[in-house]
Amino acid sequence: MIQPKLEVLPVFVREGAIVPMQPLVQSTNDVPNGPLTLRVYPGGNCRGTLYQDDGTTFAYERGGFRRMEFSCAQDGDQLMLHVGRRRDLRGKSVFGPSSQIMKACVRRVGIGPPSS
Repeated sequence: MIQPKLEVLPVFVREGAIVPMQPLVQSTNDVPNGPLTLRVYPGGNCRGTLYQDDGTTFAYERGGFRRMEFSCAQDGDQLMLHVGRRRDLRGKSVFGPSSQIMKACVRRVGIGPPSS
């Protein structure tokens, strides 16, 4: 049984997940102050998706949103991360620039909390 300290929240992630994370914002009108971080947990069927919409309207019901697909493949001690294009239902970008800064953070599954 896991008994974490009150200040620590354990996160259980399946092997092969790619979890997009960004700095906290207080409103959908705020712009995150920092890069989009892809937490990569290598393993079989390694993939993840980022969904974005304008955060204020119902435009997503008419295709006014975009998704970005991520995948990874491991070959020995090397990991290849693929970042797909941002696309909407019709395959094109519908709002905003796509010049967001990204960084990848590769984690190992099943070893407990990270050292950093």
